[in-house]
Amino acid sequence: MAGGALGALARYLVTLAVQERLLGTPYAGLPLATLLVNVGGSLLLAFLATLALQDRLGGFWLLTLGSGFVGAFTTFSTLELDADALLRSGGLGAALLYVGGNLFLGYGALLLGQLAAIRLH
Repeated sequence: MAGGALGALARYLVTLAVQERLLGTPYAGLPLATLLVNVGGSLLLAFLATLALQDRLGGFWLLTLGSGFVGAFTTFSTLELDADALLRSGGLGAALLYVGGNLFLGYGALLLGQLAAIRLH
């Protein structure tokens, strides 16, 4: 529960910093905050899971940090809502770039997180 609360707070702070302070409004251009939390969450979850597979992170911490913090930090449903907003505003290309960016950059971050945990060993 504590991990989830901290993950939700971190997501809120990223959204404030990226969307409102850097871009002016929540939907000005691409929803970069959602992209950043999804890619960052992919990296962090892969890092934690790889540490757990190496018996370097216990099940309690994997659940607390992985399911709790990262689960609350990343939001696939927000990605879908943001993509729909881009489509409704006539931005088919932007919507495809955004969804593709989340998928491909997120997977790249997952691989990077695994590599980082393996190198740490």
